[in-house]
Amino acid sequence: MDTLVDIASFYNFLPTASLILRPDEPRFTIEAVNDAFLAGTGTTRSYLIGQGFFEAFPPNNEDDGSRTMNIRNAFTYVLQHKKPHRIEKHRYDLSLCEDNPIAARYWSVDTYPLLNDDETVQYIVQGSVDITALHIAEIELRQKHQQLKLSNELYAYVNKATNDVIYDWDIENDHIGWGDAFFRLFGYEEVANFPLSKWSSLVHPADVTLLEKDLHEALLASSQNNWKAAYRLKRLNGDYAYVEENGYIIRNEVNQAVRMIGVLRDVTESTQYVRQIEAQNVQLKEIAWTQAHLVRAPVARIMGLINLFNEPETEECTRSRLLSCLNKSAADLDCIIREIVAKSEADNFDGKSSN
Repeated sequence: MDTLVDIASFYNFLPTASLILRPDEPRFTIEAVNDAFLAGTGTTRSYLIGQGFFEAFPPNNEDDGSRTMNIRNAFTYVLQHKKPHRIEKHRYDLSLCEDNPIAARYWSVDTYPLLNDDETVQYIVQGSVDITALHIAEIELRQKHQQLKLSNELYAYVNKATNDVIYDWDIENDHIGWGDAFFRLFGYEEVANFPLSKWSSLVHPADVTLLEKDLHEALLASSQNNWKAAYRLKRLNGDYAYVEENGYIIRNEVNQAVRMIGVLRDVTESTQYVRQIEAQNVQLKEIAWTQAHLVRAPVARIMGLINLFNEPETEECTRSRLLSCLNKSAADLDCIIREIVAKSEADNFDGKSSN
């Protein structure tokens, strides 16, 4: 049996798209193709057999010649060195059928020499694997990696710029990963392990019991994903900051809490401001009560004395005593007003967080 017939019969059973070429450089005439090659390229044996390789597969319109040269160099390498040659990724665009437009296709191309007994090249065998799907997947992976890189960079910048503390609690491994703002705002040093118990130790003693109970119930409630809390958290210097926390609970396929990410916001200033306003309101109410009761008495006396003083029947000696009484009532009123002013100045809210 003819050698070429034997080779062609063998290659017909291979899943790799393959063809056999004569070593008649520069034409490289196609002698045989297997069924996988016909299926993968949408061509026919009658079209391919007898044609030169570059006649059957002319350069694509957008090929500047480099792609064609890569294949020609592969053939030349095999002829000169009598060794296999591989092109990891080669682009050659084609259509699988007449109704479909030409589309970008990528191939992994292996070229082998088939040698005679005298070590001359009898045939060139080329196998091509369509790696278009892999190429697209690599592009998508690079894009996602770039997007992830940008997202991580954005997260890092936001983490440094914001005063909101971002955290990621790995519930299964009992570690809270804090953003930069936590160490900046609360004064602690970053540590390798930050368990929940350490966080609990920083919560104000008056808040911790109810807070832990509420968190535990939220983690056990399989339908709950959001958790909110307001409490006091200890700074390194011993002061307590008022904080508001918003967390999102991530659960596994059986709804067990495995992770929680969230934001911790220092609301000490706003809390103190509200408390100052509330204290001032109490103070104003006390002042209003004082005006309504304590001030009213001397004012009423003054008005009554003035009415008596203006009566025509009032004698001069009586008017003299009335003036003395007016003077005392005015002094009483002045004393009350001074007390009100002193109280207003003494009751200024100090603005420090409560311990």
